[in-house]
Amino acid sequence: MTEVRDDTTLIKCSDPEDPKRCQSTDAKGQCWYRCTENATFCPRHGGNKQEEKVEKEDTDMYRVDMFKARIARHRTHPEVKSLANEVAILRMLMEEKLRTCSDDTELMLASASIGELVMKIDKVVTSCHKLEKNLGLHMDKAAILQFGGEVIQLISDKVTNKDEVRLVADGILTIIGDMDGSRT
Repeated sequence: MTEVRDDTTLIKCSDPEDPKRCQSTDAKGQCWYRCTENATFCPRHGGNKQEEKVEKEDTDMYRVDMFKARIARHRTHPEVKSLANEVAILRMLMEEKLRTCSDDTELMLASASIGELVMKIDKVVTSCHKLEKNLGLHMDKAAILQFGGEVIQLISDKVTNKDEVRLVADGILTIIGDMDGSRT
């Protein structure tokens, strides 16, 4: 017959050498009650708390494993090093917030959350630029000029009409010169 009990039921051990006997001792000796599952003490001496602790640790480990799996999934995603999606989400939130303001009073009431969104957008954009620069995806003006020079050299090697080469070179240099650094 299977024994059915909950953690608060005390079951007395008849054998003094029972390995499931509670490990608590006092002046009278070792406790005679059976310890709870996954514990070394009976419910009277905190065995149920030991079991709860083991269950919590198991739950925590499960969450850690799930977190590790999510990290692994995100690590292999091709856009993991791009913050463009986060910037887009924040900008959409800003647009929605502004759209809900129908007059100056509502705009004034929403100014704290709008200001917070502006700060978040600024922070993410700054992080995005730093990330792109660290990954070598960000070109400074000197690198762009060098690239433009190499393109012009390639064109002049292939095109024999020097006037056309000069027009193309001037166009490329004008485009580079017009860049204000805000494009990435």
